[in-house]
Amino acid sequence: VPGITTSAPATVSQGNGASDTRVTVVVASLAPGVLFSLSFQAKANASSAYGTTLTAPVTVTLQSGTSAYVRRYPSLAATSSSVMREPTFAQVVTQSLHTGTSYLSVGELVTLQWTVGLPIGTTNSLKITTGFINSGSFTNTTGGSVVLGAGVTANSPVPVVQFLDPDVYPDVMTYDFGAVTCTVASNIVVTLMVYPPDAP
Repeated sequence: VPGITTSAPATVSQGNGASDTRVTVVVASLAPGVLFSLSFQAKANASSAYGTTLTAPVTVTLQSGTSAYVRRYPSLAATSSSVMREPTFAQVVTQSLHTGTSYLSVGELVTLQWTVGLPIGTTNSLKITTGFINSGSFTNTTGGSVVLGAGVTANSPVPVVQFLDPDVYPDVMTYDFGAVTCTVASNIVVTLMVYPPDAP
């Protein structure tokens, strides 16, 4: 990402171009005891999987003198690394009646909420797929919502919802958001309301 900054005058020969894959900085001279630092930003490749460790090896070559008798000091090598943050998932289930127990009444409204925490970057295909609590079949209601957090855009802001037939056990629900981009670490909150129907 263009915009390299240095703590002392230096020539940036690589790193400020949009397609550059490395940073090269040359410092003409440094007084004894002076600390030199540089700052840069880089984007991970779109193909980088969550949980991947990204390493940035650094090589520093020191040279003393400008005559034919230049002394070259050994290169100093260092490596920094960071891990691609993975999405997080949290589920909340609330019942309208028997709170704190697994027993449900016929027609009792159950609110299911999923929060997916997303890192900065683009997820090429985001799907939320989950089974319902182990209590037989459920019927979907028209209640519920999908809230995209700050900085989140999705190809399918109103995602495609797959809700299997109530006779299928266990019941499974899938939200398909398509490609999702986050400019800041944010989240998506999905809320769905269901109830167990009376047996025919």
